[in-house]
Amino acid sequence: MTSKRIALTAASVLALSVAATPAAADAAADQNKLMGSPSLRVLNANEIGVQIPLDLRVPRKNGRVQLTMTLSGKKVGHIGFSGTHGSDFLYAGSLSDAGFVVDRKYTLKIKVPGQAAIVRKVTLRERS
Repeated sequence: MTSKRIALTAASVLALSVAATPAAADAAADQNKLMGSPSLRVLNANEIGVQIPLDLRVPRKNGRVQLTMTLSGKKVGHIGFSGTHGSDFLYAGSLSDAGFVVDRKYTLKIKVPGQAAIVRKVTLRERS
């Protein structure tokens, strides 16, 4: 009798995990993904520009894009939608050039509310 209970319990757990899998897949499908390399460029003597391609549109609240970025711990400001590239949505921001050096790598952290942070190493390039 004990072996029947164990078999029934194992079958129940298996059925529940299979039933929960589509819900977990749907939640993962709603996660925004980085669709290419972020770009980090010198805009002028005082500013650096950051541009990222995402696969989904970022939600807005009170007219502002609900997206935050930090570059090696410094907050990127003035973030907004800057266009599309194919089916990707481009978002851009800027920050003051306080001690950043061209051709060095910096850590870019991208945060969309309700999602895990996306972290990448990005090289600062000269303006083109």
